[in-house]
Amino acid sequence: MSYSLNDIFQEALADRLSAIVDSYTYEARLLYGIKIIRDHNTQAITIYNIHIGGDLYKEIAPKDYKLFKSGGWRYAVYILSLSNCRAKIVRLNKSIESERVREPKRFKYMEGIIRQREKTDARIRKIQRKFNLIKSISHDTSQD
Repeated sequence: MSYSLNDIFQEALADRLSAIVDSYTYEARLLYGIKIIRDHNTQAITIYNIHIGGDLYKEIAPKDYKLFKSGGWRYAVYILSLSNCRAKIVRLNKSIESERVREPKRFKYMEGIIRQREKTDARIRKIQRKFNLIKSISHDTSQD
């Protein structure tokens, strides 16, 4: 199935897990670090990945828009969120390795990084379970 940006936005509006983050100038929803915005004046719809770009939210790449258009709101959010979490795990593992060889050791800092990695691993498992569920549901309905 192919989704338009408006279809995707309507899915996000109907999604009860998406946080409402409206402002005076736009209507928006946020789920797992992915924010979709519809400007009140222009009606333009933009999708942002808030885990990329530092202090300023960064618009997703054209290939990611294709992901939304082919799979819909939840499907693409789960894929991008899993990608964000895996990138975070890589960064945390690098921090852990550099901390292991550092002298003097900063044990509290190391414990914090390890805790963050464990929380991120748990988040990956949670999102993966939800993703597998929607994949199996969409597979079942496509066979009907």
